Amino acid sequence: RDRGTVKPTPQIKSTTYNSITVNWGAVPGASKYAIATRESNGSYKTYTLDCTGTSYTINGLASNTSYQILVQANINGKWSSFSANDCITGKTVVDKTRPAPVIASTGDGTVTLKWDAVEGASKYAIAEYIDGSYKTYTLDCKDTSYTVSNLANGYKHTFLVQANINGRWSSF
Repeated sequence: RDRGTVKPTPQIKSTTYNSITVNWGAVPGASKYAIATRESNGSYKTYTLDCTGTSYTINGLASNTSYQILVQANINGKWSSFSANDCITGKTVVDKTRPAPVIASTGDGTVTLKWDAVEGASKYAIAEYIDGSYKTYTLDCKDTSYTVSNLANGYKHTFLVQANINGRWSSF
């Protein structure tokens, strides 16, 4: 005899730059649901084992990134069986409050960074990540490009550009 639906069939309901909301139809007899993401190494990261509704928002995700999402039902104390094929793919969107700098040009001891304007930004901060902390070059860049000079040639340099929107700096 067919026992009916025993596995949730989740769908992507909505996405933001750091969250994905999934929903699914109720599974008959399920008392709760588990929500997890499948990591690139094949392991699973569990977000909850106690969802009693048919919708869940996974928070704290990376911007502009795809995730494999699994929803399991708990029926009579047992979790529904699953395989990687039961996962659905959701992708977070680009965080429009965070500048995405690119290298416009390099020279002898210099690099020019450029980025698209962030809506509502009054100014930008530019810093370099060095040995576990940030060296700030400016907190008051009004343009969408900035040239850093006096850099050591032949070394890798890592830069951060943040937007200031209504007095608050964008996350990084």
